[in-house]
Amino acid sequence: MNKSIPKEVDVIVVGGGPSGSTTSSFLLKEGLSVAIIERSSFPRYHIGESLVPQVLDVLDESGSLPAVESAGFLRKEGGVFRWGKKSEPWSFYFDEETSRYRHTYAYQVIRSEFDQILLNHAKNLGARIIKGEVLKENFPRENSLDSRVNLTVKSNDQDELELKGKIVVDCSGLSGWLANKYHLRKFDPFLKNIAIFGYFEGADRLPGRDRNGILCEAITNGWLWNIPLHDNTNSVGFISRFKPSGLEDALRIYKEAIDNSSYVKPLLSNARTVERDGKSIRTIPDYSYSSTQLIGPGFVMVGDAGNFIDPIWSTGIFLSTTSAKMAANAVSKFIKEGNVNQLDEYEIRAQSLYKTYINFVHFFYNTNGNPEDYFWKAYQLVGKDSAVNPRDAFIRLVAGRAGLPMEGSK
Repeated sequence: MNKSIPKEVDVIVVGGGPSGSTTSSFLLKEGLSVAIIERSSFPRYHIGESLVPQVLDVLDESGSLPAVESAGFLRKEGGVFRWGKKSEPWSFYFDEETSRYRHTYAYQVIRSEFDQILLNHAKNLGARIIKGEVLKENFPRENSLDSRVNLTVKSNDQDELELKGKIVVDCSGLSGWLANKYHLRKFDPFLKNIAIFGYFEGADRLPGRDRNGILCEAITNGWLWNIPLHDNTNSVGFISRFKPSGLEDALRIYKEAIDNSSYVKPLLSNARTVERDGKSIRTIPDYSYSSTQLIGPGFVMVGDAGNFIDPIWSTGIFLSTTSAKMAANAVSKFIKEGNVNQLDEYEIRAQSLYKTYINFVHFFYNTNGNPEDYFWKAYQLVGKDSAVNPRDAFIRLVAGRAGLPMEGSK
């Protein structure tokens, strides 16, 4: 084990993905010491390539945005949907938002590159990176300035380290370290779908402003996504109601879904399938879930470690980084001021944000309507005090602004 790694820090972050690295960056900017425990070797593959503008606002505040901006990722101005009663695809653009924010665009990213940038930023700010995993944990009975969390960490080179911190931030993602330990995770009974996805090289693009946008197309028994990436590949996935019996069956379902599409299929007519990180196809089952609580004695859960929503509105990185900012603010005040109420406030705000978006996702799946129906639902969720009209509310919501203050009102 590297002798430069301290035995005690202010905050221990478990997981070095976007939620972990972003939480760490905000904490480090507050002058706190942070150790990140990450079992995977970066760069590593991950799905979830489509960002929304609010992510850029958060990364701007954390300081990592300049490196993201210079990485060459495709600039995403909005999205295209073939959904509901309207037979033709319909588009939306982030710069339609009436209340102006710092960023009215986002990016389509290759996660291995994007996640590495965020982790490098946290490391440059002073985070100590421990490559390994937690073997044992000892949490206090309550949150207080005098309490400590004790972890036994096994490094990738088999050494063991006793690490102590004032609080742990669980950013372990889908694996759900503490959610599983305390039986907090509940899968959504309606959104128990299967994601089947792979990559194509040399695909055609949509015309005009939609060229770099995400395309979501509803078909029988599910929907397809098509995300162009800057390395001339496209991420193409199918959200299916039916669970495949194995990879061979998953490939069959995947190919049939593409063949049955009216808009994704033509884009792939001149493309060929390629492997990503040694695999040509992947599946993720039962991926929509929530946690009954996000805080407890000695810990806070952030991002996918707590809640994750069906990817129809590209909420993964948005919820991870936004909740990371919220959690870092709460943890900082807890450590500096002994303000335990800030942790409770984080729980309320993060859960409220999740409920707003899961509500919209449920409505989107259950309503075979016109775009205007979705705009009006967004208007109900966002509120007339935060949006000029239903379409403005919709743009605000899909940009990641729902439940957040308008620019200039912070």
